[in-house]
Amino acid sequence: MLKRSNKNILYGFAGVTALLFMIFVFGEAFKIPKTIDSYAQIYPHSKWILSKGTAGQINSSLVDFTHGFASSYQTTQFDRGEDISFLFDKSLSNKHNIEAGDTIIRIKSSQIQERIILAQGELAMAKANLLAQSTGDKTELIDEAKSTLEFSKTKVVQKKSLFDRADQLFKKGLISQEEYDTQKWELKLLEIEVEINKAKLEALKTGVKLEQVQIITSQIEALNSQLKFLYERAERLYILSPISGIVSQSFSPDTLLTVLKMDEVMLNIPVKLSDVDNFKRETNSKIELGPNRESIIGKTISISNEVQILDGNQVVFARMIIKNPDEKYLSGMVLPCRVTLDKISLKDYLFDVLLN
Repeated sequence: MLKRSNKNILYGFAGVTALLFMIFVFGEAFKIPKTIDSYAQIYPHSKWILSKGTAGQINSSLVDFTHGFASSYQTTQFDRGEDISFLFDKSLSNKHNIEAGDTIIRIKSSQIQERIILAQGELAMAKANLLAQSTGDKTELIDEAKSTLEFSKTKVVQKKSLFDRADQLFKKGLISQEEYDTQKWELKLLEIEVEINKAKLEALKTGVKLEQVQIITSQIEALNSQLKFLYERAERLYILSPISGIVSQSFSPDTLLTVLKMDEVMLNIPVKLSDVDNFKRETNSKIELGPNRESIIGKTISISNEVQILDGNQVVFARMIIKNPDEKYLSGMVLPCRVTLDKISLKDYLFDVLLN
């Protein structure tokens, strides 16, 4: 009985030895797909954040998650003491999706508006000087100019009263910045109008020498060019979206808008250090994602260079990108996943099973 038992042990040992020999000799010829079970955290392809700074500036930050860093950062700074109004484009009120190049915010600058008003005033004075030179009998024009000046002074007094009231309401928070700025600019415009009418009256009283006509004409042309430049600059004061994506709700008082590009998403997958050599950058792999194990193709973008401890294992993170045309995968989701990589030899597969 003992001899039979020893014989069975001997046969078993011989069989295992033969199997190991076969694996060692022929194991390289047989290939088995390498699969890794893990989970994936979903990130957008890119994220654009428009925020307000502590000094009143507008900050634009574009983060590309496929590279893992901010791909662009821009600050729109305004001069100290300059009144600025930010007006969101009305078409955004009911928009869920934004296209690259869409106008997001239009900016109104008091400094540019005042420069426009001053240029308009200088242009009007130059034209008045030119009119005075070309006019013979100025009596009627002088009387008309006096009446116009008095009328404009009356309008300033009335507007000043309205502005003082608006100033008190603004300090109490009862009217908006935009309404306050409008009242202020209208008063400024009327004050400049008074100066223009004074200049017109003075020009009519004194007249202009003939040799100054060409100088005045040149001034008018220069002022027209300056106004054209200022009008164009005022039109360019807007902020455009750099990416197409969905609008993400934010309840932070400093965050004006967040846009997520979700037609492609990035998967951040923890991988055991022992498995990392099986991942190859810029190669496609089959991924079974979510509870239903939906089969999709993903491309490995990069492997992190920092080792972390997760559930007692040393891991690095593989970043893979997948298509998300119907945008069903949302930013922040954590889903189970299985990644099928290149085939490995039977020998390596068995060693991997024994080690894990």
